[in-house]
This record gives sequence, C-alpha cells and structure tokens, in this order.
Amino acid sequence: MSTEKNIHKAFAHYLKAKYPNVVFTSESSGVRVTMGQAIALKEVRSAHTHPDVFISEPKGIYHGLYIELKKESPLKKDGTLKMQTEVKRRGPLFVKVNHLEEQFKTIELLRSKGYCAFFSSSLDNAMEIADRYMALKCEEKLNGKYLLDIT
Repeated sequence: MSTEKNIHKAFAHYLKAKYPNVVFTSESSGVRVTMGQAIALKEVRSAHTHPDVFISEPKGIYHGLYIELKKESPLKKDGTLKMQTEVKRRGPLFVKVNHLEEQFKTIELLRSKGYCAFFSSSLDNAMEIADRYMALKCEEKLNGKYLLDIT
C-alpha cells in the first residue's frame, strides 16, 4: 500500500537518479523527533505550511518547483478541495482547520512569488510534474489549478 511517506521516498530516489545535478530538498515536518527538537524546529520555520518537495532549479518563467505529495487526489469529483480537518493551536486556542485548504493557500502564495507549485495525486503524477517542469523552455509555463493535467 502506498503511503505519502513511501511516495516521498520513491520520488526522492527518482529525482536523484534522473536529475543528479539538480538540488532539491524535502520538508521534514513528518519526521518523528523529540519534543525539544520539535520546538526548536518550529522556532526556525515559517508559519505557513510547506510543500513536501522543493526543486531549486529555475525553468521557464519560474524560480523553482514546489510539489505537495499526496497518495490520492485532494479533489472531490466536482473539482473542489476535500476536507482534511486537523486541530491546530492558534495562540492560546485550538481550532479545526482544513489542512488541504492551508496547503493550497501556500501553493497560491508561492505561485504569486514566481514559483511553480502543485499538488500531486500519486507518485506517477509527481514524476510527470517534475519531468514537464524540467523540460520547460524560457518563458514557458505549466497550467493547472491544483494538479497538473496529464493529457
């Protein structure tokens, strides 16, 4: 069974093999650490959610590529985002938030700053996004609101 963790590892192996001279990094927030380490990491991170993978290779009109890896589509049949509720601390309060909506807001923010950013719906989709991104020529761009449309 594919988990996001397994997809993440497989995607990293794919990038290393296919693009050995490309620098990329993976978000480590899903890694289990001690409470002290978690507090220290939180202090040095942005308050925004951070997509799973960043490829720091300028291509087309973009400064780099961010991909939020998923094991299945984050979309409902009508094309809107699914609900993925989690409880987060906001100061002294705990509130329920749609994690997918927060991730999409970060994707939109990154896009507004000149980055290419997408959700992927599987390992194959993530590889396709990366390959299409890496093939971009000067002034070209990728389209798609949430996912790269594979046609």
